[in-house]
Amino acid sequence: GPGGARANTGLLFPGAPSPAPPRGRPAVGGAHDWTPPTVAMTDPGTPLSGTVTVAATASDARSAVASVDIQRAPNGSSTWTTICTDNVAPYSCSWVTTGVTDGTYQLRAVATDTAGYSATSTSVTTTVVNSATVTLTPVDGVVRGSVPLSLTVTGNAGATVTNRFEYAVADASPQTWTTIPGCGNATGTTRSCTWVTSGAETYDVRAVAVIGSQTFYDTETDVLVDNLVPTAALTVPAGTLRGTVDLTATATDADSGVETVSFEYKLSTAGTWSVCGVADDDPFSCALNTTPLTNGGSYNFRAVVTDVAGNVTTTATQTRTVDNSAPSVSISSPTNGSTIAGTVTITAAGNAVQGINNVRIEARAGTTGTFAVVCTDNVAPYTCTYNTTTVPNGTYQIQAVLTPTSGAAVTSAVVTVTVDNTPLKAQDVQTTNVTTANRPAVGDRVVLTYSSVVNLASIKAGWTGASTPVTLTFKDKNVTGAAISGYDRMEMTGANLGQVAFVQNFVPANRTVVVNGSTMTATTATVGGVQVTVVTITLGTPASSLSTASTNGAMRWTPSTAATSLAGLACSSAIATETGTNDRDF
Repeated sequence: GPGGARANTGLLFPGAPSPAPPRGRPAVGGAHDWTPPTVAMTDPGTPLSGTVTVAATASDARSAVASVDIQRAPNGSSTWTTICTDNVAPYSCSWVTTGVTDGTYQLRAVATDTAGYSATSTSVTTTVVNSATVTLTPVDGVVRGSVPLSLTVTGNAGATVTNRFEYAVADASPQTWTTIPGCGNATGTTRSCTWVTSGAETYDVRAVAVIGSQTFYDTETDVLVDNLVPTAALTVPAGTLRGTVDLTATATDADSGVETVSFEYKLSTAGTWSVCGVADDDPFSCALNTTPLTNGGSYNFRAVVTDVAGNVTTTATQTRTVDNSAPSVSISSPTNGSTIAGTVTITAAGNAVQGINNVRIEARAGTTGTFAVVCTDNVAPYTCTYNTTTVPNGTYQIQAVLTPTSGAAVTSAVVTVTVDNTPLKAQDVQTTNVTTANRPAVGDRVVLTYSSVVNLASIKAGWTGASTPVTLTFKDKNVTGAAISGYDRMEMTGANLGQVAFVQNFVPANRTVVVNGSTMTATTATVGGVQVTVVTITLGTPASSLSTASTNGAMRWTPSTAATSLAGLACSSAIATETGTNDRDF
C-alpha cells in the first residue's frame, strides 16, 4: 500500500527515520527497523604501547549490525580518525600506536546497522606511551660506603611510572640483576635513594622505569665498589736517627689502587702530627731532615695510606730517638737502584755538630773489593763529577766518608747504581693532551725520545719517519705480558717501540682496549748538544671508553731492544722514566 511505499523510500536515506503508516490503516508487509543499533567501546586500559587490540560490542534488535568503525581523537579534540572498520563480530582490530604521538587519546565506536541507522558509543580515555626515557645520574667510577643514586623519567605522557634501582656483577654470564635495598619499586618520574655498599667488586648499576607493559633502562657500567682498606707497612731506619733519613713504606690495594702515602712524625709527647711528605708513586718514600728536630728527642713515625676509593689505613707507630750531636753523612744523589751514564754529579749530605773537615766520595765495582776515591770536597753541598764512560758498564756502589773537625770519621750507607753507557737507550717519555683531560683520547700524543739517532728501518721495515699506522693497545695491569708488572700499559704492536707503563688506572679491570687509527712519525732533534730521534705517536679512537685518571705519577717506557743505532748497536732495555713534575699525563 501507499504506507509501505513510503517506508521503503525512507530507507534510501540512512540515518533518517521512516514515516509511520497512515493513521487508521494497518501496515502491510514485513516488519521494519525504526531504531539505531546499540554500541559500546571496550576500554583497552592505559597506558598503551606498540601494537594493541581495540574492540567494541554492538547489536541491533530489529535488523543486523553492518559495520563498526573504531575511531581515535587526541584528548580535547573533535577531529576523529578511523583506526579500523570491522563488519563481523566480535568487532576488533589492531592499533599500531607507534604511528601516533605519545599522549592522551579518546576512543569511540560507531556502529551502523543494515537499515542504515548509526549510533556512536561513549568515548573512553587512554594514554599512548612509546618513547619514554629514564636517565640515571652518572655514578663515579670508584665508590665506597653510601652512594647517592637518582633518576629522571621523561616522555611518560602523564602515565604512572614505577621506578627502581638495580645492580649486577659486571661481566657476569649470565648477569643477575638485584634490586638495591631501600631503592625498590616506587612511583614517580624522579627518584633519589642511597646505595649502601660493602666489600669490593665491580658492578653495573641501572635505573629501571616501568610504564604499563614497557620497561626502560639506563645503565652505568663498571662501577668499582671498594670498601676494603689498603695494606701498608712502614720502614724507619733502625737505631738513633741523624741527618737526612729515608722513611719508606710498602702499600698495596688490589681493588681501586693506592692513591697516596703520607709520612708523618711527631714528638712522642706532642699531640699534633707533622707531614714529612706525601708520595703518590711506588716506591713510596720521604727524605726527612732530622737536623731541625729536637736533639735527643723521642719521635713517633707513621704512614697514612689512602686508596682511590677513599679508604684509609694507618700503620702502627714506630718510635726512634733523633740525635744529631754525632756526625752523619749520606748520599743524596744518585738514588739507590738508579741507572747512570756519562758524567754524573754525586752529592752527599753531611752533618756534624762539631763541624766538618771534608767529605770524601768513594766508589767500587760490584759489591765487594776496595773503594776508590772519586773526589774530596770540604764545602757543602759536597759534590763531585763522576765520568762513568771511563769504567765498564755494570753494578757499582758509592759511599761518602765524612771527617769531622774532631773525632772519628763516619761512613754513609752505600748506594748501589747501574752504569749503562750503551750508545742507544730510551731517554724520556712524555704525553701531550689534546682533548679530554687526564684520559687517553683521540688526538692525544705520546712522545718517545731516544738517547741518539735510531735506524728507523729497525723500528719498522722501510720506515722513513713519515706518518705511518701503528697498532696501540691499552691493557689493564692484570692482563699478562707486562714489561713492568702491576701497572696499566700501552703496547705498540707492529713497531719495535716496546711498552709504556702508567701509574694511572686508565683501563677497567682485566680489560684490553684497542685504539684504532693511531699513527707515528719520527724526527731528528738536538737535545743537550746531541742529535737524537724523537718518535711521536698520535692516538686514534679507543674502541671502548678509557677511564679518567685520579692519580699523579710518572710514565715508564720499556723500549724494544730490536731498535738499533745507525752503527747497528742494539737499544738498551733500560727503562726511561718520565721527566718533570708527576701529573696525570693524559
